[in-house]
Amino acid sequence: MSYSVDLSDLDREKGSLRRQIVDRFIRAVDAGELPPEARVPSTRQIAAVAGVNHLTAVRAMRDLAASGYVYTVPRSGTFVRRSTPGNPPAGADWQFGVLPPSNPLAEHHYDTRARSAMPGMVSLALGWPAPELRPREALRRHAEVALAEHMDEITDYGDPAGAADLREAIAARWKATGAVRHARDVVVTNGASQGLHLVLRAVVEPGDLVAVESPTYAGVLDAVRSCGAQVIGIPVDSEGFQVDVLARVLRRKEVKLCVLQPDHHNPTGVSTTAPRRQQLARLAETRGMFVLEDAAYADLGFTGETGTSLRYLAPDHTIHVGTLSKSVAGGLRIGWTSASGPALRRIAARKMAADYHTPVLTQLIVAGFLASGDYDDHLQSARSTYRRRAAILSDALEHHMPGRYTYPAPSGGHHLWVSFTEPVDEETLYVECHRTGVLYTRPSDVLCTEQTATSIRLSFCHAPLDDLTEGAARLARALRKVHIARA
Repeated sequence: MSYSVDLSDLDREKGSLRRQIVDRFIRAVDAGELPPEARVPSTRQIAAVAGVNHLTAVRAMRDLAASGYVYTVPRSGTFVRRSTPGNPPAGADWQFGVLPPSNPLAEHHYDTRARSAMPGMVSLALGWPAPELRPREALRRHAEVALAEHMDEITDYGDPAGAADLREAIAARWKATGAVRHARDVVVTNGASQGLHLVLRAVVEPGDLVAVESPTYAGVLDAVRSCGAQVIGIPVDSEGFQVDVLARVLRRKEVKLCVLQPDHHNPTGVSTTAPRRQQLARLAETRGMFVLEDAAYADLGFTGETGTSLRYLAPDHTIHVGTLSKSVAGGLRIGWTSASGPALRRIAARKMAADYHTPVLTQLIVAGFLASGDYDDHLQSARSTYRRRAAILSDALEHHMPGRYTYPAPSGGHHLWVSFTEPVDEETLYVECHRTGVLYTRPSDVLCTEQTATSIRLSFCHAPLDDLTEGAARLARALRKVHIARA
């Protein structure tokens, strides 16, 4: 939520306007009118309200930051510090004076889980697998086998790259798509998130340019920026990743890594076409660029179809990241990378340094689940379930908001990327929806380029079926209230 400070009556005869702006903000913070972590208006908003030029507002905010009152997070905004000169720390609050500035985006995601569990809240924000799909009995059987036959392996330190049984099962299952060529190419990780972080740490240095889809998975933006790399957003359309845009960027800049989800992309649900995949593979090879292929949703196409893996098209330039967190169960925390050359060894070394290896028991359970064919049986049910869930949410939106939105037809995955046909303020809508009892993923969480319309991510994968319909109804009510208030 943004807060405001009255700057409408600055007196040009009483000295520096810049100093007056700073003093007004300091008094507001000290008085509690601007609470800790409150978002401060943008410098352009401050300039407009105060009747000063933009540079004066920028310098005033720099003065506030230098005085210890505010801090800025790139692409997120400026925020009031927890501990300020006028409000010294008490108790454990002294830590705020030592800790680096908080990450509002990461903390928002952390809080979303708690908000989603609030009584009466409908959450279309959680991109988790459907609870009814959890293969409890199959996993229990494979756990019993692992405990009965592999206790010594389970209780000893394992190979940092992963248990041999699991790496072989992964290679056997995904070799046909070209995503994994050999078991020796695989490093087992704690979900795709760790795989992403390991690849970034192995490949990227501070200051490097990393191209990502816009919109993208919010964790990608945070992970890239945490490495000190610069993000370049590449738009996504109905045919997926716009490789032509990346090609134009590469004419004037050197991009170290390109990160994308070519299959059933989060959040739009679209897949990158075969010609564009081939074009991207050629670009990677001719420009000496790495590609990180995030395949979190690759097996969740509504028709069962999966596009050709980029690792098959450009094996020495593509690092494939896979996971069962979206297709089976997030609690398993099983993912993997598939790479070749020096990058493979560096990823494995990073994995060992991070946590030595993924728990062996879980690895062996998943190895049995894959090798037995239980995974492919599970996918048949998962695909039809998510296809049905997408249709329920789509029908509910059409019923409650006819003609007020558009979205690309998803080829699979867990999400709808809904764009409103009329302008709406992102923050106002989010606050009103929270008040109305429905959560979604904000556009600012997943975009790294300017948008022409307000879009939001609605996840149909995890909420109870009745909540999909109720969530659409609540969203429509909140949208009407926002438009009425604006009028």
